[in-house]
Amino acid sequence: MNERRLKATLVLVVIGMIAVMMQSGRAATAYASDLATVSAETNIADIPNAFSYQGTLRKANGDLANGTFNITLNIYDVVTGGTALHSETFTNVVVRNGNFGVVVGDAKAIPANLFDNANLYVGLTVAPDAEMLPRQRLFPVPWATQADAAKTAVSATTAETANQLLNNTATNLILNRGSNNGAALAISSSADSYGAGITMANTTGNATFGAYVGSDGNWHFYNTGSNTELLQFRKSDNQAVFKANVNAPKFTGAFNGICYSSFTVPYTGNQNLLICNQDVAETFATDELSEAGDLMVLIPEDRDVPAVRLATQDSQDALIGVVSTNPGLVFDQGKSYFAGDNSNLITDNKTVVAMVGRVPAKFSLENGPIAVGDPLTISSTPGAAMKATEAGQIIGYAMQSSDNAQADKLLVWLQVGFYLPPAALDALNTDVRNASAQPAPMDDPVAQLQAQIADLSSQLAKLSAQVDQLQAVQK
Repeated sequence: MNERRLKATLVLVVIGMIAVMMQSGRAATAYASDLATVSAETNIADIPNAFSYQGTLRKANGDLANGTFNITLNIYDVVTGGTALHSETFTNVVVRNGNFGVVVGDAKAIPANLFDNANLYVGLTVAPDAEMLPRQRLFPVPWATQADAAKTAVSATTAETANQLLNNTATNLILNRGSNNGAALAISSSADSYGAGITMANTTGNATFGAYVGSDGNWHFYNTGSNTELLQFRKSDNQAVFKANVNAPKFTGAFNGICYSSFTVPYTGNQNLLICNQDVAETFATDELSEAGDLMVLIPEDRDVPAVRLATQDSQDALIGVVSTNPGLVFDQGKSYFAGDNSNLITDNKTVVAMVGRVPAKFSLENGPIAVGDPLTISSTPGAAMKATEAGQIIGYAMQSSDNAQADKLLVWLQVGFYLPPAALDALNTDVRNASAQPAPMDDPVAQLQAQIADLSSQLAKLSAQVDQLQAVQK
C-alpha cells in the first residue's frame, strides 16, 4: 500500500448560530426552551458564514502525519455518491503530530441554503489519494439544537419564525418579498373566528379589531371587544357589505364631476369630452346586447323589470335615454353605485341607461353637421342620433359639435321630449292669433238661435228695468 495513503480520524466541532434581532432600545435576549439565556447589546455583528474543521491525520501504518498536505473538503447530502454541495481545497495545510485545522467557507463562500439540509456528510481527500471512506456525518453541538427556535426575541434584525413581537418602538416591521409574487404574510386556519386571522389593538384607545377568512369563504372584519361584525367581503358575488351603520360625511361643497377625452388624468384642457361621469343612470332589462352611447327606447310590455331596446326610426316607442359610458350615479334594482366604469352592468339581458345629465351618444350626419345646441332624434342607423329637422321625439341637445366628436360619439344634454321646428312653431302661433281675432262663424242654426235668445233676454231685462222705474215715479 502506498505509504502516502492516509487514514483520518476526525474530530469535528460545528457550532451554528442564527441570530435574530429586531431594533429596540434595550438589550437582546434569546431564550432556548428555558435551558439557556444569551444576552447581547442591540448592535450585534453579523454571524460569519464559516466554521472551523479540525482532525487527526495518520499514515497507513498508524503513525501520526507531519508536514504539509493539500486537502480537499467536500460536503454532501448523501452517504455515498452524489454531487458535492460545497467543495473547498486547502493547499499546504500544516500537520503537526497528526493534528490539522482549516476554516471552511473563509476562502470560498458556503451556499446560503447549505444547512437547510437535515443530513450533511463530509468527504476528505488528501492529494494524491482518492476520497476517504466512510464520509463523516456533520452533527451540531447538542445544546445548539435549541437555536432553531427562540422562545423570546426582545430585539432581532431578521426573524424567520416569530410567535410574538414586543416593544418595537424604534422601527416599523417590514415584510419584503421583492419581486416574488407570493404572499409576504400568509395566514391559514380551519377555525371560524377572528382568532384565526389577525387582530389589531390600541391599548390607549382600549379597542381591538380583528379580520379573518371564514369557512363561508367571506372576509370578515370585527370589533372584537363587542364581538360585532362591521364589514364583510362576500366571495359569491364579490360584494362589500356593511354590517354596521354607515355614517356618510356631510359635504359642504358640491360634487364636481369631470368629463375626459380619454382615461388619462388629470384633465389637461382638451375639450373633446367623451368619457363622462356627470349623468344619473338606471339599469333595465334588455333582449339584446347594447353598447355605451346607444339610444334606447322603452319596450311597451309588462315585465318584472322594465325593459328597453335599441332605438330605430320605424318604432313609435318612447325614447328613454342613452346607454351610459361612465355614469356618475347608477341605480341598480336596490343597489347604488357612485361614479365609475359600468361595463360589468352591460350584458346580453341587462344594460344601464343614462336618463339625466350629460352623456356621450352615437350619432349620424344624415341630416347634416351637428352644432352645439342642435336637437337630436333617432337616425336611420339603429341606436344613433341625428340632428332633428322635423317635429317629433328628441333625446336632448348637442353639447358638442360633430366636428369635435371622437369615436362616433358626441356629448349630449339629456332632455327627452318633443321638438317643433321654428317654422312649424311660428305657423302654429300665427294660426292661433288669427283664430282669436276673427268672430266665430254663425253657420250653425242652433248657434244662431242661441244668439237670438240671448239678445231677446237682454232686451227683456232692459224693459223690466224701465217698468220698475215708471212704477216708482207713479208712487
